[in-house]
Amino acid sequence: MKKLMIGLVLVLAAATSHASEYRGTVQSMTPTSLNLIVGTGEALRLITIQLTPTTTRPANLQPGDIALVSGHCCFGLSRAAMPTEMIADTVKKCETDEYGLVKDCH
Repeated sequence: MKKLMIGLVLVLAAATSHASEYRGTVQSMTPTSLNLIVGTGEALRLITIQLTPTTTRPANLQPGDIALVSGHCCFGLSRAAMPTEMIADTVKKCETDEYGLVKDCH
């Protein structure tokens, strides 16, 4: 039983510390965090992303913009097994065309 518990802890630690990338709509921002809405329809999720001094991010990012966020160290899982908080390595603002479709993220 002890070996099973140790194995389970290792699997959970490995599953929650990998790199992740999410694209969604910026809901709100502070100097140290941003909230990103991801998903579609009834499967919308809100992820809190912690920004560090080393996080690269565009200066003109504001609520309502579409952003691509690469990060790591996901904390906590929602009932849908999706991370609810992460630490960002890079944040990129996405450009859209006249129909609202994403053209490029830079």
